[in-house]
Amino acid sequence: MAQSSESERLDIIINSIKNKINIQILLLLSIKPSYTREIANVLNLDESSISRRLKFLEQLGVVRGFWKRVGDKNVKVYELNIKEFSIRFDRGALEVSLSEGEKYREIIRLRKTVIPECKELVGREEELYAIHSSNVPIIHLWGLPGIGKSSLVAWYIKRYRERDPVYWYVPIASDTAETLKLKLALLISTITDLDARTIMNSDIHTLANLLNEHSMVLVFDDFHDVNKQVKEYVLSLVEKIEYPARVFIISRFKEKELPYWKGKVLDIEVKPLPLNEAMELTRKLSKDLSINLSQHDILRITELSGGIPLLIHGIINLYKSTGLSLTECINRVVASYYESEIGGIIDENSKLILELLIAGGGVLPIEILCNILSLRQTACLKRLNLLERLGLIEILDEDVKVREMIGGLPKVANTSRLRHLVKLIASALNQHPDIKQRMHGLLLMADNCLIKDAIPIIEKRLLHGSSWMTCCFDLYHSILEKLQRCEGLTAQQESLLAVEKALVEITTNEIDLRKGVDIIKKHLVSLRVNKFLYTRVAALLAGMLMKIGNLDEGRKLLEESKSLFQRLPPELKKEIEPTILASDTILAFYENDIERALDNSIREAQLELEKDDLGNYAVGLVHIGVIQAYMGKINDLKRTLEEIEEVSDLLPGDLGDTIKAQASPLSIFTSILEGDLEAAKTKLEEAKRNKFSDMVKGDLFWEEAVLDYLTGNIESAREKARQAIEGSYKGIGSDELALMKTILGNKLRKDEVEKLPRGIRLLCQLIESHGVADRG
Repeated sequence: MAQSSESERLDIIINSIKNKINIQILLLLSIKPSYTREIANVLNLDESSISRRLKFLEQLGVVRGFWKRVGDKNVKVYELNIKEFSIRFDRGALEVSLSEGEKYREIIRLRKTVIPECKELVGREEELYAIHSSNVPIIHLWGLPGIGKSSLVAWYIKRYRERDPVYWYVPIASDTAETLKLKLALLISTITDLDARTIMNSDIHTLANLLNEHSMVLVFDDFHDVNKQVKEYVLSLVEKIEYPARVFIISRFKEKELPYWKGKVLDIEVKPLPLNEAMELTRKLSKDLSINLSQHDILRITELSGGIPLLIHGIINLYKSTGLSLTECINRVVASYYESEIGGIIDENSKLILELLIAGGGVLPIEILCNILSLRQTACLKRLNLLERLGLIEILDEDVKVREMIGGLPKVANTSRLRHLVKLIASALNQHPDIKQRMHGLLLMADNCLIKDAIPIIEKRLLHGSSWMTCCFDLYHSILEKLQRCEGLTAQQESLLAVEKALVEITTNEIDLRKGVDIIKKHLVSLRVNKFLYTRVAALLAGMLMKIGNLDEGRKLLEESKSLFQRLPPELKKEIEPTILASDTILAFYENDIERALDNSIREAQLELEKDDLGNYAVGLVHIGVIQAYMGKINDLKRTLEEIEEVSDLLPGDLGDTIKAQASPLSIFTSILEGDLEAAKTKLEEAKRNKFSDMVKGDLFWEEAVLDYLTGNIESAREKARQAIEGSYKGIGSDELALMKTILGNKLRKDEVEKLPRGIRLLCQLIESHGVADRG
């Protein structure tokens, strides 16, 4: 700067000092020496502008600069250098004496804190009431980015604390505890008669007392971005704040360091708007921007935004300002939010965990997640804990559940990637030892129409006759129906699904055996391309045909199955043989070859045990028990029932209960023959509460008729007997019908009695002897 006269120099000084921003800089330097970035931070101004002004003031000689070490950097620090000019600074007042009688005096306050604008708030009444009705000093609001945390606080201040002094702090990376204290000191000096220098030199207790005395409202926004030094200072300060002074801590995370133990913190997770409030916000914004949206469009925006206000605003503004379709606007805004806001605060592995959970239907075992990510459990749990702190997931013992509010975001953001993840998850689940987890994997495949992945699993179950699907019939039935609705199925795949679905419906009594037989017969031809599969289904169908009385057709199909069976490789024969034996057992019954039937059932059970299929082994034991009952081998039957009970307890709940239900008529039968009618009645009442196939229902029906007769309810017994003979109940065979005739008083001929299995003969004798006693 060129040399000038004294008066010109003073004129320049006066003009520079009269500039309000320069005055604010000098006021700060009157409190303590400071550097460019700190001054710019406090005044909320551009750093380059502050730097130019400091250089100018330094050239004037008003300030003096010197280099000093701050943190790990050398910075230029400035201090006042103008006391010889009779310039007096006092609590924000400036007085410059140029000559006798000529003075310039002005009072300038530092800028007021900036509170985010919030003209109106939709919803959040519950949160506002919780804050206003509480008398704790610290309010901790946390939740997803854009969820409306800052707007909630701004609206609370506008409604309830507008007259109180407010300081709203937004962190800057270069902030220090000293900078924050300086800002608070300046704020307090503007509402008190205290000198800012005095406040700056006071301890934290004095500062807290001043804040309490004036019922100040402090807002620490984006607390997750506050550096460690500032955070420690804030935590020390807020611990000493007392109501009605109030501190708001706003963060994406749930901050664990707050003084919860002192009962001074109200913790509020700010969640997405509920459906009705999100729809109200969408309607209001669209009306304000003169956009016509249908009820369907409003609902789409509401659901796909997850109720996050930032997304609702973004979608509607983009739709208004561009010619894009609403679908494209939703996809762009949601994808951008997921990538920038969510992706910006979690690492790639944590992001992948979130996507895996959503792709997996919302809940997955921790073990599965760790395996897919190839992470040790400790590393995996570290990321899960972070996601839980963000409010994105819940950790439930061994499982992890994604929060419902964000479930749709990645689906909209990256559909193709999620489809790939579904395959990963389904594959991992299908290797899980828990049957229900494997079923979960198959459900994911069905939901996403992953035909190539799902069909081999179903085909394998049907080929090997494994019993795993019986743990959850309803879910498996739903999976099959979903797969049937998928496009691109081949004729063989359609037949495979139809046959498997029919088998499930027969087992669960959704359809009767005759209808199931018709469905399987219709689709059997399409399965010929797979000899292994065709052989097993043909053997199954053969047994069913014989059960409904089509003995010749069933025998013929069974012979075909046996012929194909002989041509199979040895390793495949073990898979088919139990089915062949089961159908041959039915044929043996019809041919009155009970010994062959028993041998077949024992061999069938042994083969299933060798395959480690406890479910089918238990079914085989039930078959053995049925034959033992017919043969009247009560002691053998009791031992079989004990083994059925033991094996069923090892099976998953639904499957074990199903096996026990199938065995219940055998247990009742045993009690009747042993003369323990009270035990038989108790077992019968318990059994009737379960869901059965026609065969088991029929057994329970005729057993109840026998029990009624033996316990003196003659009319009830005879009414049931008449219904059985008239065919009102399915699943009652000719041998059992002979019992019903006996109850009606029709004495069987000797040759008829001799044809009956020994177990049924024993019951006939019991009924006849009871009838004789009754007549006597």
